[in-house]
Amino acid sequence: MYEPLRKSEGNKRRKIGEDQIRDIVQLYADFEPTKKSLILDAQDFGYRRIKVLRPLRHKIVVSDAGFEALA
Repeated sequence: MYEPLRKSEGNKRRKIGEDQIRDIVQLYADFEPTKKSLILDAQDFGYRRIKVLRPLRHKIVVSDAGFEALA
């Protein structure tokens, strides 16, 4: 829903015209999902907390006492 401007490189320069503004306001006022609009809950924009589990790490001490305990 835009109007391209003159001499636009790569279609970057665009303008929302009066007709498009009326259409957008009408879509907002109707508050119904259509092909041009979508109604989302605030929860749809939320983040989820994900726990990252790291492997268990053991400290190994190589000593004579350690060899005796192993035996």
